Amino acid sequence: SPQAALQKLDKLVLNKDLTPDIIFCDILMEDMDGFKLAEKMKGNKKLKSVKYVAITSDLNAETSVQSKTGVFDAYLTKPIFFMETVNVIKKVMNINEQVAQRRKNEL
Repeated sequence: SPQAALQKLDKLVLNKDLTPDIIFCDILMEDMDGFKLAEKMKGNKKLKSVKYVAITSDLNAETSVQSKTGVFDAYLTKPIFFMETVNVIKKVMNINEQVAQRRKNEL
């Protein structure tokens, strides 16, 4: 359940001082939707800077995810494809910019 996942994540962050770089969160879940779950996670100051990616089967995902501004950094629609996932990770983690900066610094 989303509540159990939230409790386990809190334990990891508090007890082991582990903080993920990115969290993928399904929007449509029982008991709590992904927006509420992500907002609760962001309530933990150690998880505020984490990047959040919504996963949804909603064909109007862009509209629904953007209407809740500030909750998610990006979204993926189901079915999820490998290259699309890689591109979203690169985007939210600014990997292309980091690589370009390294190349610039090497010159």
